[in-house]
Amino acid sequence: MECLSDLDIIYELSVEELIKHKEDETFDRTEFGQDTIGKKIAGFGTKNGGVLLVGQKDFHNGGEVLGIDKEFHREFSQAISNVKPTPLTKSKIVKYQDKELALIQIKDVGELRPCAYKKTFYERKSDSTITLPPEEVRRYHITYGGVNMENLPTHASKKDIDERELMNYEK
Repeated sequence: MECLSDLDIIYELSVEELIKHKEDETFDRTEFGQDTIGKKIAGFGTKNGGVLLVGQKDFHNGGEVLGIDKEFHREFSQAISNVKPTPLTKSKIVKYQDKELALIQIKDVGELRPCAYKKTFYERKSDSTITLPPEEVRRYHITYGGVNMENLPTHASKKDIDERELMNYEK
């Protein structure tokens, strides 16, 4: 049986639980907009990953559920294409009353951090996404500078390993 990560647990919450979930270092919500989504994805990718609910105002702005519009898919694809390095994501559309919301799970980029959106680096701190100052970007590059291909994130699982191919390498 596969053990669920904290991000997986949040991603699998019911929509009723999500709209009440407290914003923190691994969960955020936003109304919509390519730049807002891109910055939040970059921030989660730099830190420890996270889950983003799109289509609801922040609690300090009332928490109203607005839903997403037909532009969401375009905004999301343009946002993610402007995040470098690009973190692995998965997303789904969830329904709440008569509205649709988008839920995006973002993995951290491991040794490739930090992530930039449109050439500005971001990081998740507490319940906010902040711009990284140049000295913090340098610190990340010094800390994670030696990228090992074996440590890069992947969608593959143990089930994807070809046991016969693996036997060829054991000889």
